Parts: sequence; structure tokens; C-alpha cells
Amino acid sequence: MKTTKQVEAQFYYNHFLRVLSFLATQKVSTAKQIDSYCFYDTTHSYVWKVLKQLRKAKLVDEKAIRMERRRQFLSFSLTKAGFQELNEMGQLDLEELQLKSNSPLHDIILGDI
Repeated sequence: MKTTKQVEAQFYYNHFLRVLSFLATQKVSTAKQIDSYCFYDTTHSYVWKVLKQLRKAKLVDEKAIRMERRRQFLSFSLTKAGFQELNEMGQLDLEELQLKSNSPLHDIILGDI
């Protein structure tokens, strides 16, 4: 039987895995996109907590992007360490993956479509 700590660890781990997998497929994403595709029945503060932990572990990069006549927002992308972590978990069967987007704003807009 699993202890409460094991269940909590598995819960957190699954969210980390979902975010890393999502960023591997999308290259770049906003917190709102990550929230809608990776988290179910959680609060926005929990989403930010997970993103903060991933940034602290250097698995995810953050960058501010500014759209014309709008306020800036944060975008997130996978780092090399995040890609290696994803490979070790067996989620990817790739030797290489383009981690950074050539045109982040364009990719973020496509992610919403």
C-alpha cells in the first residue's frame, strides 16, 4: 500500500512529466496553454508552483514576450536538461530535438488554434 507521501510524489511527478512532454511537442508555450493542456482540476497557484519548481531545477526556461499593443507575458520552453530528463523517463525515443523555437510568438499563436 502506498503512503501519502508516495501518492503526493507521484501526483507531482505526473504534472512535471506532462509539462515536459507538452513543451517537447510545442517548443514554446504560455502558462495559460500549459494550464489548459497539462492540468485538470487544479488552481492557477498550483500551476505556477509547478512551473517555478521546474525552472528552479533548470528543466524549463522562461522568457518574456511582448505582443504589439499588449502587455508582455511569459513563455516557457524545454532546456537540454529537461529533454534529458524526459528521455530518461522513457517518454521520448529521440536522440535530438529542436528545443528552441525560431519564432516563439508564431508558435504560441499556433498553440492556441
